[in-house]
Amino acid sequence: LDYSATTPLHPKVLEAMIEFAQTSVGNASSIHSFGRSVASRIDEARATLGAFLHCNFTDIIFTSGATEANNIALAGLITKYISRYPHQKPHVITTTIEHSSVLEVIKSFADRDLIEVTYITPHEDGVVDAQSIKQALRDTTLLVSVMYVNNEIGTIQPIREIGKIVEKHNNAKERAVEIAKMNGERVELLPLQKTYMHTDATQAPLYCNCDVLHLHVDMLSLSAHKVYGPTGVGALYVKAGTPLANILHGGDQELALRPGTHNSLGVVGMGEAFKRLTPEWVSEYASRLLPIRDYALSELQKIGGVINGSLTSRTPHNIHVTFPGCEGQMLLYQLDAKGYCVSTGSACSSGASLPSHVVLALGKDVADAQASLRITLGENTTKEMIEGFIEALKPLVKCDTIDTL
Repeated sequence: LDYSATTPLHPKVLEAMIEFAQTSVGNASSIHSFGRSVASRIDEARATLGAFLHCNFTDIIFTSGATEANNIALAGLITKYISRYPHQKPHVITTTIEHSSVLEVIKSFADRDLIEVTYITPHEDGVVDAQSIKQALRDTTLLVSVMYVNNEIGTIQPIREIGKIVEKHNNAKERAVEIAKMNGERVELLPLQKTYMHTDATQAPLYCNCDVLHLHVDMLSLSAHKVYGPTGVGALYVKAGTPLANILHGGDQELALRPGTHNSLGVVGMGEAFKRLTPEWVSEYASRLLPIRDYALSELQKIGGVINGSLTSRTPHNIHVTFPGCEGQMLLYQLDAKGYCVSTGSACSSGASLPSHVVLALGKDVADAQASLRITLGENTTKEMIEGFIEALKPLVKCDTIDTL
């Protein structure tokens, strides 16, 4: 019950990876026939992701995962700008509930006083108000980065609405510059005509429309192991013309943005995983999970659970629940001993003892943040599994609460 941490490798994906591993031995950067054969398989996977995102396949950069994709997108854009215009401090907008790979990158630049940052806090239901993004925009805003689906509480953010707001903001700035130039005025903000829109869509492909034209985004991050693909491989969509500095050095692979020998086996697996995600499959998948999720929500509330996050703008696989007076980490260990795997937050920070910054951003206190569990469903989850899980959880919640009191 921890599918948001990682999904199991789908048999068809494994089959494709085994076939590739047994028949392909070349390095994709080699120009001989072995290398060209591997390069063609990588291009096939690139084309699959391009079709899924409705973009040119040349706009896809393969990475080691969404964390690296986020780093390349944000650090690459900011570094490129400040290297060109060292005397102008760009402005960045993000939210308080982003993944650490977004927040830490932004913090690293802010700590060096290289950028100004506006952090948008969501409503109590965990959904960001698009109008708050609009109000935060400035002429100097270089970047807006908002997660599509929150990895802890499963809330879906209005990325299309935010993307359209950023687009209108850019259009208005372009018109202002044109008018200023026609009037012979000196235009101080020419380098900042464009505000770029990035979304971390790691948790979105199984449930949300990821058409980049529909979303009006310039960059979008993905990871294979959230969609029944292999771990250790991801991708970044970069709209043509988006200026990124290479923050990694040592080769010209992936437009020099991700140098190094390709993880060709992982890339082939990622392509196969995304090939499965047709609109029909995604719709059927969500329809099957929703009643199981709703049943779990109802049963958890009966035993004292408090559900976090919106119940409407939320993926059909996510349950985030607080048991006041309990210790989430202890519940996790006890459930694991009974054969049920859940999480207390993001798997990327599961070893940390700090309370979830996402739950705190909802207005919860530290005690509630540390009394929370993330339960996420997937392809193999059944109602019977949830029934067994609830029965295993009931005595733990009661005993843990009594002991704490």
